[in-house]
Amino acid sequence: MKKISISKFKAECSKLLEQASRTGECFVITKRGKPWIQILTLPLTPKPRPLPTRRWLGSLKGTGSIVHDVIAPALEEERWEALADAETRNSRKPSSKR
Repeated sequence: MKKISISKFKAECSKLLEQASRTGECFVITKRGKPWIQILTLPLTPKPRPLPTRRWLGSLKGTGSIVHDVIAPALEEERWEALADAETRNSRKPSSKR
């Protein structure tokens, strides 16, 4: 493990880190001759997995079918809760104030 002074590290930081990245070498930065910081490299990550040949977007294309009329309401108007609530509100007699 090589030792480098803080002043040299400041001057050549990018170069030293790039070198460590390529070689996997670790080094110690010294301050006033005493070890101060240790720089370690991370293990190389494995190559990313290749994408599947068939993409997920569009993978279900052509598998669905329209069975019923998509424009007509699903329920008869008599069974609509919203209309039933509106009819009960409209059928109430206004209260008279005395």
